[in-house]
Amino acid sequence: MKITDANNISVLSTIFTLVQPEALSLKFKVISPNCSGGEGSIEALVTGGTAPYSYEWNKEGETNSSLRVNEIGTYFLRVTDSRGCTIDATAEVSSPDALVVRPELAHSQLLWSF
Repeated sequence: MKITDANNISVLSTIFTLVQPEALSLKFKVISPNCSGGEGSIEALVTGGTAPYSYEWNKEGETNSSLRVNEIGTYFLRVTDSRGCTIDATAEVSSPDALVVRPELAHSQLLWSF
């Protein structure tokens, strides 16, 4: 096989192997905000495709692989690899489990002193 580039430089090869990367895959690590108004987060875990990746969240201006969240809800992410391949996914942020209070009555001793 003869390969010629834009500068008219050629190379001759009898073996030419095309390697296709693994398909893009996207998972999330979600930490819900706590009850007292704390911050939660969503971290995108991307594999496959060809790095580097770019990130586009449905939260305006957010382009990092992780997103800080203060509210429960569904968040959308589009990841694009360096070759223009994309994958879309949503992450669900739910409210933390409610606190459960179980009162416990303890008997106390009264000590009298005169």
